[in-house]
Amino acid sequence: MNHHALATELTERLAEYLPANDPFLSFARRALARPAAGGFKRGEHNPANVLTVDNVRTMRREREQGLTCGQLAVRYGISSKQVWRICKREQWSWVQ
Repeated sequence: MNHHALATELTERLAEYLPANDPFLSFARRALARPAAGGFKRGEHNPANVLTVDNVRTMRREREQGLTCGQLAVRYGISSKQVWRICKREQWSWVQ
């Protein structure tokens, strides 16, 4: 049995003991959904996503206006390193 099959089996067994709307269960099911032939899901389509396209645009604009990466990290609930990567277009580079 491969890792994906094992994780899927464990998630379904766990579902017997958790309410249907449990946030962990919802996250686990989205994370285990196999990506289409296109491969990795990026941006808002990634199950572990925290930001939206509008958040990224606003974050970049606020950074240009002088807010620090640390301030933006607290505001958006991500690390300051991730804010830096987004503002330098190493992450979310397809967002204009």
